[in-house]
Amino acid sequence: MRGKTIFVAGACLLGLICSAAQATVVVGTYSFEDTELVNRVLSFRGSGMYDGSNYVNPVSSPDNITDTGPISAPLTYLQTANFDGYRDVSMGLEFGQSRVINGPGADIALFFLSDQTKNVVNVAIGAQLKSLSFADVFDSNGIQQVANGTVSDGEIFNNVRLMVAEVDLDDYGFSADQILNGPLSVAMIQQDSQISVSMSMVGAVNATVIPVPAAVWLFGSGLIALLASARRRRQL
Repeated sequence: MRGKTIFVAGACLLGLICSAAQATVVVGTYSFEDTELVNRVLSFRGSGMYDGSNYVNPVSSPDNITDTGPISAPLTYLQTANFDGYRDVSMGLEFGQSRVINGPGADIALFFLSDQTKNVVNVAIGAQLKSLSFADVFDSNGIQQVANGTVSDGEIFNNVRLMVAEVDLDDYGFSADQILNGPLSVAMIQQDSQISVSMSMVGAVNATVIPVPAAVWLFGSGLIALLASARRRRQL
């Protein structure tokens, strides 16, 4: 019985070590593994952001922009509000088990709900600050993508316009294949009094997996040896 318990625990751990990704998120022509999504809000400046039912601090409520179902599931956005302390906010974002790498074209995609063309989103990397441009999201057949099941004030909204703003690390002075180390700083300013800045998800278009530390692999190898030894004992 003890040998069986060790086997189950070991199999779960090795599964986590060896699996590069657990799920895939597809948004129009964009595709991300869950390891390529922002998975933590490191910092926040502002009075709070609206999540569809409450005003929250994104550091303590990060799931709205870090989960793996931002388009089809409700409560997967954080938005500004048109009053002091809420219309001008900023967040420091961290990616998951991957690092953003400067590849061809755009390297990071930030997704938003509703028409953002009158609002402002700035991204700071190091000392460089750039204002982003918004575009509609289309699939490979040219069909404009929308968000369904978006909850706000107890109501469910479908066919919500979906937009994307891209970040190209070339614009921040990165060389080819250079890796982004450190957080992504995103500042959002609501200039349209009628439409909030509603961020839904941030993903790395170009990413490289973070290597597993050697100590973890050694630990995994030790577990394999232990499992093999336990199996031989059972066969004797």
